[in-house]
Amino acid sequence: MDTIKVKGSIKKKILLVLGGLLFTMAGLVCAISPENVVSHMYRNTFFIRIVGIIGVLFFGFGSIKFIYSFFTKKYYIIISDEGIFDNSNPSSVGLIKWDDIISIQRIKIISVKFLMIKVKNPQKYINAKHKLYRKAQMNDFKLVGTPILISTNTLNYSFDKFEEIILKAFSIEKSKRS
Repeated sequence: MDTIKVKGSIKKKILLVLGGLLFTMAGLVCAISPENVVSHMYRNTFFIRIVGIIGVLFFGFGSIKFIYSFFTKKYYIIISDEGIFDNSNPSSVGLIKWDDIISIQRIKIISVKFLMIKVKNPQKYINAKHKLYRKAQMNDFKLVGTPILISTNTLNYSFDKFEEIILKAFSIEKSKRS
């Protein structure tokens, strides 16, 4: 099989960075002056401040990671004879060997499409990541039965085209091993 290298979409990354920065600023407003955000629905300024701090940390960190990815990531996904190397987001697991993959399915979570990659030993992939990301992967595992979900939100491919490429590669590799 020819190696397929998938780059990130500059346009999609810019939109994600801008969105992240917008939410970071909104969180900053909530953290610094929660009294200006009080409404009939949310009157507790302490709660608003905490949500603002969490928003600044989450979206600020995410925006920094995406900005950093502009300069460091050449390819987000590499599909080869060895497997699928996923580097599409901070919680990606890296190399997913073809021998480890049981199935690949489409799944939709809150209007976002993912390729759900079920593997023989999910804990191996959960343990491979930093503690910060293990919790997110454990949540994915509890929710859908695998810690490996790949989205095309930052890729230079539509979801359907990417799914077609991955499923074709999986089919070829599966037939080689049969």
